Amino acid sequence: MSSFKHAVGSVFQPIFHIVGWLLALCYDLIPNYAVAIAMLTVIIMAVLTPFTIKSTKSMMAMQKLQPRSRSFNRSTRDRKTVSSSMKR
Repeated sequence: MSSFKHAVGSVFQPIFHIVGWLLALCYDLIPNYAVAIAMLTVIIMAVLTPFTIKSTKSMMAMQKLQPRSRSFNRSTRDRKTVSSSMKR
């Protein structure tokens, strides 16, 4: 279990350092932790927004394809049923 904790820690350590550095930078600009945390939140949201937009577009595209997928699954299931009944 200790090696697992060490492995997880070594993976996330660079992220912790970057976030800590950004928080220190925000605190250096305005020496108030509440404002620094709010600034860090805005920075993180700005970095993650393109990924959120891409994910939302992909999800909407999958929803548009869902009826086709259902009909394909039904037709495949029907073919399997027909072929299994013919084997008997």
